[in-house]
Amino acid sequence: MKELKMLGALIGGAVLGVGVSFPLIMAYVFIYGGVYSVLPWLAPDPSAKGILPFLLVLYAIWFAALMLFVRKAGEFRAIHLFWVILPWPSIVILHMWSSSSVI
Repeated sequence: MKELKMLGALIGGAVLGVGVSFPLIMAYVFIYGGVYSVLPWLAPDPSAKGILPFLLVLYAIWFAALMLFVRKAGEFRAIHLFWVILPWPSIVILHMWSSSSVI
């Protein structure tokens, strides 16, 4: 039964992650703008090579904060897996979009 819950959380996080990609991408842009004002040596219009490390650092901070909740709960549950997976589709979409020749 636990495996089924974990599989549901994995699929649900990925599917819902696609649905909330636009608000998450806007949040990434807002955060990047704030970081850019503090660290002006960052690219003002990041390319795919510049945005991916930034997004992965944000994800690492997200993951570390989430693991604090896991430690408090005492075990890794399906809800934790859901929150771990949720940002990945927006990171992949933003990276693919910034590495394409569309923009």
